[in-house]
Amino acid sequence: MKTILIVDGDRARFQILSARLGNGRRALHAPDGKTALEILQNHDIHLSLITHPLPNGDCLDLIKMLHESYAHIPVILLISGPDTDPELIEKAYSFDYFVYYVLKAPFDEEELARCVNKCLKHGGIAWAKTILAHYRKKHPGRSPQQEKREKREKRLA
Repeated sequence: MKTILIVDGDRARFQILSARLGNGRRALHAPDGKTALEILQNHDIHLSLITHPLPNGDCLDLIKMLHESYAHIPVILLISGPDTDPELIEKAYSFDYFVYYVLKAPFDEEELARCVNKCLKHGGIAWAKTILAHYRKKHPGRSPQQEKREKREKRLA
């Protein structure tokens, strides 16, 4: 059974989201970031849904802590507010936070289900490999072949 952590200060929205997740999935509720971190330490979580804004703090701080300590857990950011800051979305997709999806309210049930299914299917080790692949694209370095060629050239010189 897959476990999904929903971090949302609104209990009613948690119940709606957990009902939309479908059978065979268990949803845990955290009203704030502190509770979310406690749940992460005590349970095996496969996916995190985090709403913006959170009642006691910034959701980006929580997402950054998740990325640093639990990089194998995919994160979907749910923005529920009339104004969507493009800078917030850009930050969320950056390597420091690496949110897999950003969905804006009102949430389309089919889109949410598609995003959740994709994250659950490609989570864990595959998720970490995806993060590294995106990092390599943005920060190209020397490939192993380039290093071998440089060593060979030094020996010949």
